[in-house]
Amino acid sequence: MKGFHISIVAFTIVLATGGFVVAEGATRFVSTAGDDAANDCAAAANPCLTLTQAVSVSVDSDSIKIAAGTYTEAIVLIGGGNLSIEGSYDETFTTQSEDAPTVLQSKGTRPITALWHGPAGVLSIGHVTIKKSSTPGGGGGILLEASGSLAVGLALDRVRVLGNKSDTGGAVQLVNVSEATLDVSVKNSLFERNRALDCGGIATFSRDAPVPHIVISDTSFVKNKATDGSGGAICVRSQGSVTTDTDQIFERVTFTSNSASGEGGAVNARAEGGHLNIDIVNSVLLKNKAFQGGAIAATAFFDFSAESVIRIDSLNNTFCSNKTREDGNAVSLWGGQGVVEITMNSTNDIFAGSKRGADVALNQNDSPATHVTLARDFSIVENPVLLLGGATVSDGGNVLSTDPLLVKVGKDVHLTNASPAIDAGTCTGAPTVDFEGNPRPNGAGCDIGADEH
Repeated sequence: MKGFHISIVAFTIVLATGGFVVAEGATRFVSTAGDDAANDCAAAANPCLTLTQAVSVSVDSDSIKIAAGTYTEAIVLIGGGNLSIEGSYDETFTTQSEDAPTVLQSKGTRPITALWHGPAGVLSIGHVTIKKSSTPGGGGGILLEASGSLAVGLALDRVRVLGNKSDTGGAVQLVNVSEATLDVSVKNSLFERNRALDCGGIATFSRDAPVPHIVISDTSFVKNKATDGSGGAICVRSQGSVTTDTDQIFERVTFTSNSASGEGGAVNARAEGGHLNIDIVNSVLLKNKAFQGGAIAATAFFDFSAESVIRIDSLNNTFCSNKTREDGNAVSLWGGQGVVEITMNSTNDIFAGSKRGADVALNQNDSPATHVTLARDFSIVENPVLLLGGATVSDGGNVLSTDPLLVKVGKDVHLTNASPAIDAGTCTGAPTVDFEGNPRPNGAGCDIGADEH
């Protein structure tokens, strides 16, 4: 499509029900063979040419279907409500194919900006590739900012976010700056080669506001990079006095070769006031690297207005060949001075493939109100834990210090037939499938790690 379009739309459609239930409205159609002139985009046989036009005529929980092709434009949604954008359709808008993608890209700004201040609603995007866009500020591909007192949702399904750039959140940036509740669902998606100064892939920021509830599943993060900061793939940041407990869940997620110049090659959690509850389940963290915390880094400070709490529950994950220049090849937990608590519970996890140093490093300030702890059981570890300050580790009776005998260290994290991880885990609380969807258990007991042999 020729030309470059920026559309700023006051988008105020009505939310029918709460949560992720979106009422059905009209369907709009967009194609590279379409025409915008005097067109409401409502007929599949007469589609519009641009997403800009389709958004400008959409109301009350409409959906937009986009045919395969490349669309060079940027939309800015101001207001709120429900909107569904679905791509990769054929020219008759009857079937979707991953082999014929819908590509959104822009020059000098991101393709999608949503400034949600009311009414409440959900922005749903599916079967779309957001590619090679760049913008100053935050969110190279998508920016969603919630304000006011709202229930706001972002749902991404089968979305490919590739090679985008920004200052923060190279792929996506989510910002909550008030009493709004922000629910985010990402599934069956790919984030690859996005980069930013800070938070190379997805960035979430909460300032005196509830931390977003995030569920990311069946998704891959590959070679995303924070070039002058932390969180190569994902950042979760809390700042201020709101201590509402919400969960950030990563299940069946693969983090491969992400990097950060600072902390957390894959995931960086940082609390300067507030609570972060991170669940990592059935995931593979492979060959990520950072200055500190090659795969995961959690850092908490006291901001003098509220306690800072980070809880990480790690279950049936495989950490392999992650690397750091400082402490914690796989995981670094650092608690600063003040009312600070960082706790990591590790069950059925494998830590392998580190060439030197500790896989997990815990650093606790000497303040009596600071607590950094690691509790682990039914896990395999190749290297000892590094404890600094008053940090503590407690092991159950089922932690093995041995080689897990993976198929190919640094490349293939499946278990060999001789692996000591087979049937050595606990099935209590374990997921019923492994990271590839195979049944767990598949033998006398549950295996340790993301793979069920």
